Amino acid sequence: MQREYLAVQALARVCGQDRSLLASTLLRLFRHYGHEAALLRTLNNCEILLEEEATTLFRATTLASTLMEQYMKSTAWPFLKHALRDTVLRILESRPSCELNPSKLERGEDLQANLNHLLSLLSELVERIFQATEFFPMFLEADPSFPSRCTIIFICILSLLHSIPSPLSQPPP
Repeated sequence: MQREYLAVQALARVCGQDRSLLASTLLRLFRHYGHEAALLRTLNNCEILLEEEATTLFRATTLASTLMEQYMKSTAWPFLKHALRDTVLRILESRPSCELNPSKLERGEDLQANLNHLLSLLSELVERIFQATEFFPMFLEADPSFPSRCTIIFICILSLLHSIPSPLSQPPP
């Protein structure tokens, strides 16, 4: 790890598993000085170097993954809201059944129809995301070491889908 990030690494060790407050504080501090990309790049590179198996990369709750999740939530929120709002509102209004567990199907529900409906909704959501790429925050691409726009959007989707309680609520602080 670069010398200037040794204090960040020490703070991460002191905080143990409770990294959310540290991550949000570091992110605010580094964003204030315009160094958030360097922080994310450094911590993610360290995590990549330490990981022995590619299939488990970024699966642990580390400071790097917590920072990346918070960064994506705070920077990509307007993009996701723009891209997905109409589709999500339609889904919430129509409440379509997408249940795939046979033991939880209501009487008369068709598993294959639910699967087809779910796949159709997911396809529409992904299509809407890629149709709105011109609204994607460009500062995520400002650093040449960051991956391509499509890769960033994909990472953003994965990071946000599991952490946003309602896509229609206010953006996180």
